[in-house]
Order: sequence, then structure tokens, then C-alpha cells
Amino acid sequence: MAELILVFLVLAGLAVVLGMFCAISILASLVIRSVLPRCNPKLISLMGSAFLPVCSVLIALLGFGAALEPDFRGPEIIGIFIVGSAAAFSVIVGWPVSYLVTQRAIGNR
Repeated sequence: MAELILVFLVLAGLAVVLGMFCAISILASLVIRSVLPRCNPKLISLMGSAFLPVCSVLIALLGFGAALEPDFRGPEIIGIFIVGSAAAFSVIVGWPVSYLVTQRAIGNR
């Protein structure tokens, strides 16, 4: 029973994270559309949905800056792993889902 509750909590957390991804990408796409009203809706959706994955990959790459310090220790490795896995999730799962939702939302307007 505890495993079922844990699975439900994980799925609920993923749904909240993906919902936030979609909301931010729709908002970014609406801002881009207000600046470029004649642009292709698919291109607007692509640009709007690419904002969070690009930022998360940049943050993951900046995490390796801690490895260049002379007093590099073990906790930094765990931090790099956590940020790297979050960046991988945002690129592999978050970007396609937010792109499809944004494309449908922008295409209907």
C-alpha cells in the first residue's frame, strides 16, 4: 500500500512539473507572438517551449564550475548529478510535452 501511495505522489509531482513547463512555455510563446505577430505558429511554439530546457542545460553546465575549484569535495558531485538529471528530464520529457501543448494552444488563437 505504501508503494502505491509513493507512486501516486511521484506521478502527481511529475504532473505538476509538466504543468508548470507548459504554462511557462505558453506564456513565453504569447510574449513572442505579441512581438512577432506574423511569425509561423510552429516556430513561435518552438521558441517558447525551448526557454526552460535551454536554461536548465546552462545551469547544469555551470555546475561543473565547482569541479574546477581546488577544494572540490563529494557533495558537489551529488549536486552536479541532481542538476544534470533535472536537465535531462527537462530536455527529454519536458520539451516535447510543452512544445505539443504550446503548439495546440497557440494554433487555436
